[in-house]
Amino acid sequence: MKVGLNRKFCLLAGIAVLLCIYVLQLVFTGRSQIKDLSFKDEVEEILIQTHDGEIRISRDGVKSENEAYSWTVSDGTSSYVAAGAVADGMADSLQNLKLLGLATKSAGADAARYGLDDGAKIVVTAYAGGKPVRVVTVGKNTSTNSQSYIQVDGSDAVYIVGETLHGTFSKTVDDIRSKSIYSVESKEISSVQISSEKDSFTVVKKTEAAPAGNEGETAVQKDSWTLIRSDGSSLGEGEELDDDKVSSWISSLAVLTCSGYLADDALVPAPDGAISLEITVPGKTIKVKLFANGDEEATSYVMQSSESPYLFTVASYVKARFDKSVADFVKAKE
Repeated sequence: MKVGLNRKFCLLAGIAVLLCIYVLQLVFTGRSQIKDLSFKDEVEEILIQTHDGEIRISRDGVKSENEAYSWTVSDGTSSYVAAGAVADGMADSLQNLKLLGLATKSAGADAARYGLDDGAKIVVTAYAGGKPVRVVTVGKNTSTNSQSYIQVDGSDAVYIVGETLHGTFSKTVDDIRSKSIYSVESKEISSVQISSEKDSFTVVKKTEAAPAGNEGETAVQKDSWTLIRSDGSSLGEGEELDDDKVSSWISSLAVLTCSGYLADDALVPAPDGAISLEITVPGKTIKVKLFANGDEEATSYVMQSSESPYLFTVASYVKARFDKSVADFVKAKE
């Protein structure tokens, strides 16, 4: 008799446990179901609004050679070239939202808890075809710092989105601006002229066909360089130019990116101690100047270039790229 009762008790207890598990699965599945809020229209404009003001990022509608769109960023007063990767990333985030779950049906009086109060929220509007296609109100990141709280298209509901949209959209105009000053192929550089208090000289490329090693092999083009001092002389007696060192230096000059920009009306620093370079490529000469600041432990330097109408800053390690002398390119004696 006792055995039968024990079996019935165990059976009923097992059913109860399974029922609880089923109910919990229903609850958590409903809350954690991922919703994919995607749309097909390509984002053409992004408006970011905070209590500090607004930023507008606009696509020019023309793809470049690498099949990427060009963007501009504006604070309402001035417009600048935007970093394509940053603008594309913002557009993609707006176009492909993935909601991981519902945090609350309404923020209400708890808006600050989610970073959605008026002093903290970021309202981002995506436009396509001249019309708004999505409005996302971005709050703070969750405690994991890998997700954010958001509201979508005017809804009071607060969702958890599967990326840190707060970090994506809490940017200044300077954060969004392109930091590229110029970019060329190193093989296109035919000469570089440098002038500084340390030294002044020019290196000029000579391209020659290297002899083929075996019969039938194609001759390989090899670059060699000639160095000319400002007074017209070359290297001293017994000195030999190290083509590999020159080629390595030339490669380092092919691309220049900045850390940030000075104000549009910033004054050009005094030329004393500045380092000037003229880099010749097909069709133009790129001019750059790095200004001295009198601090040996400086973490950044101000620069100027013919490729940008704005003064900009570079990290201190960039100075070594421009601060060269003839001695840096002389082949070491064995």
